[in-house]
Amino acid sequence: MGAERLRGRVAVVTGSASGLGRAIAIRLAQEGASVVVSDVRREPREGGELTEAVIAAAGGTCIRVDADVSRWEDVDQLVTAAVARFGRLDVMVNNAGIAGPASKSLLDTSEADWDAIMAVNLRGVFLCCKRAIGEMIEQ
Repeated sequence: MGAERLRGRVAVVTGSASGLGRAIAIRLAQEGASVVVSDVRREPREGGELTEAVIAAAGGTCIRVDADVSRWEDVDQLVTAAVARFGRLDVMVNNAGIAGPASKSLLDTSEADWDAIMAVNLRGVFLCCKRAIGEMIEQ
């Protein structure tokens, strides 16, 4: 696939169905990493093939694990699946993030929108780091 600098490494990329997360997941695979593609949606927002299909078509190694990073159970299952499939975890890319439905202005953002944003953008990073670092220390 590429320079293979990351051969033998395992990377989880949250929010990797689309955009920057998709690009990161594809690049990590090009560099030789085994990649866990994760998101709450399957289809890329920008259209085209699924991220995992792009990686596989280019000869990369990946699995897909759907996860809502704001939920501990999903994050635990995400890391557990990565380790079960690839035997380890080396990289956790906390890319998942939301800006509220249709990126509302401050005055149009409801408290429910704000709570959802904080759950994914802050709590999600905390939960993913907590679970990933715990796994990495055990390795």
